[in-house]
Amino acid sequence: MTNDWLESCAWIEEALQRHQTYRRQTLNLIASENVMSDDVARYYSLELGHRYGNYEGLNVRDRKYTGNRYLMALEERALAEACNLFHADAADLRALSGHVAGSAAIMGLCDSGDLVLELDRAAGGHRLASKLGDARIIQLRVESVPFDGAAFQVNIEATIKKIENRRPRLVILGSSNYLFPTPLKDIANACAQTQTTLLMDASHILGLIAGGQFPQPLDDGANLIIASTHKTFCGPQGGIILGKTDADVQRMLPALYPGLVTNHHLMRIPAIIALLSEWRTYGQQYARTTVANAIALADALEELGIPTVRTAQGATKSQTILLKVADAKQAVARLENVGILTGTVELPTEQGGAGIRLGVQEVTRMGLQSDRIDELAKIICDALEHPTNEELPSRVQAFGATLQEMHFCHSHE
Repeated sequence: MTNDWLESCAWIEEALQRHQTYRRQTLNLIASENVMSDDVARYYSLELGHRYGNYEGLNVRDRKYTGNRYLMALEERALAEACNLFHADAADLRALSGHVAGSAAIMGLCDSGDLVLELDRAAGGHRLASKLGDARIIQLRVESVPFDGAAFQVNIEATIKKIENRRPRLVILGSSNYLFPTPLKDIANACAQTQTTLLMDASHILGLIAGGQFPQPLDDGANLIIASTHKTFCGPQGGIILGKTDADVQRMLPALYPGLVTNHHLMRIPAIIALLSEWRTYGQQYARTTVANAIALADALEELGIPTVRTAQGATKSQTILLKVADAKQAVARLENVGILTGTVELPTEQGGAGIRLGVQEVTRMGLQSDRIDELAKIICDALEHPTNEELPSRVQAFGATLQEMHFCHSHE
């Protein structure tokens, strides 16, 4: 071995070790991250990462490459089981992320100059169409879905009226700050009457849908779901597209393949099958526990004087809690300095304009129990109010040390 190779290997090992040691000493409350179980991760196939499996349309057997005779059955099973779990007639796993899945939907369904309605940043919208519009080559007209900031919910009546008057090509619902389910049925009826496609971005709540804590969007009238597979769904990073009918998915496929994705990273597919199996056994319990922990933590923080976004429905019915904190950027930095990982968000003016987003999906997966919620809330409160307290990092590490075992999976059982 050359000295250069040995030096590179040592540097990589040291960098990875530093990262892993650091993350083990933190509490991860980032609302968009999660961890795979060992049961699922063992089927994340590095060998398949060397291979190509390109195909056109929805026929996974219409392969461009040879050498796929056994891979096709894996992909067929993954798609069939995804359709069953999400009440879909068609599914596609080729998008490399939820963002790519959403971009494919917009590019495949819209013509230049079409109108798209989507939630704006203050409502937690991912702003897929707005971001594509910044690319100059894609010409779209983008307007906001009406949102009631005080109720932290889509304004259903105003949205229906806007759909009827403006007749958009596409309506995108779904949020990075999802607190409560969005009532879809009346909006879906308005979309059907105006020949508008209704797309649900379920990236943050896919696991809650699969676990029965949020309604099935396709049952309530959405035409398409796009999502990532690694947030509340606990799988490998990637994207998924689900359609009410084959035709709904077929219309967007030319933009997906070959427009945005050719090689769709086959190493994810066996892990997705294992994930779907895991979810059939543990998904409802995990989703129910996640929501219960979020509600309890929000209530505990309120009791300690930390205000949350709170409506007549409560503070949350998802994995997410939104804190109304002055100078959110500085507060997030204070939390990270003691080992608590979160993120800033923009909020509606009715909710103070800015805040901190917490998510309990990963700490729940790692064993957070209801009898520890008050302790966690006190640590967060102290970190926000007394950030120079030298005992805080050790308190965070001690709490995190109790969350090192994966739950809601076969190996834990």
